[in-house]
Amino acid sequence: MKIIAVDKGFSKWLSENIKKRAAEVAKNAKGGKCFLCDANCTSYKNSHSIPQFILSNLSSKGEYSNFISLLDTNDLRSIVGKNEAGTFHLICDSCENIELGYEKKELYDDLSKPFGQQVLHDIAIKNLLFLIDKTYREMGYLDAIIFLANKKPFQIPQEYRETLKKYKADAEMKLNCSKNRVCYLVQVLARLKGKLGDNDTAYQVVLQAELSRQVPLALQQAIPVVRGASGEVINDLSGDVNFLHACVFPLENKSLILLFCHTKNNNYDKLASDIKSLNTDDQAKLVNYLIFQYSEDYFCNTDVVKQVKKDAAFLRFCRLKGDSDLSAWNAVAIPNLLSVEYSTKASL
Repeated sequence: MKIIAVDKGFSKWLSENIKKRAAEVAKNAKGGKCFLCDANCTSYKNSHSIPQFILSNLSSKGEYSNFISLLDTNDLRSIVGKNEAGTFHLICDSCENIELGYEKKELYDDLSKPFGQQVLHDIAIKNLLFLIDKTYREMGYLDAIIFLANKKPFQIPQEYRETLKKYKADAEMKLNCSKNRVCYLVQVLARLKGKLGDNDTAYQVVLQAELSRQVPLALQQAIPVVRGASGEVINDLSGDVNFLHACVFPLENKSLILLFCHTKNNNYDKLASDIKSLNTDDQAKLVNYLIFQYSEDYFCNTDVVKQVKKDAAFLRFCRLKGDSDLSAWNAVAIPNLLSVEYSTKASL
């Protein structure tokens, strides 16, 4: 939810109060337990979903443009550092110190080899942890809006009471949805926690593609795709959802695109078939469309973002998020940051 800057003084007051209240609510909601080992946890570690060595390939300065940077705004939050990019706060020190397979550079030496089930499992768990933490933060923000709207009238300038009233109505509607969502995500995480057996086949790969270039974008996220490339219904977001786990990892002289889902999620069978029928360049184009239609949690090279921000139609697309239908991937012209045209190497 975006704060409308109706007045600098009021906007600053609102932002400062929301930030403090939201942080307290989110912290209390987490319950002081590690979400992986259930140990008491008075202070959660700053954990990364996207491995830090992958983020380093986006920028030698350790600064990245995020979703906010494509909203045609000068918001200071549009540039984040390495310690803010793709981070979450849900696990203890012991769990944070366990190096997972997909966090090791050598795993990506030969991308022609399929990733093992445990690697996919670890990525899926990190994706869920990130989504849970993001939902807690959203709940905190919504609760803060409601709390501030209920404060004594003299603490809010008269001319902005109607604005805050609108915030409150919107927040009350969304808060229950967020509470239901975090409960569902926690339940999914509980089913996935732990190691896989040697013979377990829990995940099916929809796409594992190597690009012979270093792309200027990094992503690691669980995405509930609504409609596939042929317009088929994959998820009804009013109920439980089936996630497509998506990774775009820029490496030293190449990049990885990885899409996978749980084997029980045959909802993605048609999309998998459609993607595998495409050549590598078109696969990259479809994934690029998927990212900018569904995600707010990607990170980009800042110089490349300056280039694409000149495209007004692209900025509108990023703000409106399309219609959740992948069937337009080849019809809607947006910059393809996974194409040859955009090179991170050239801007470092």
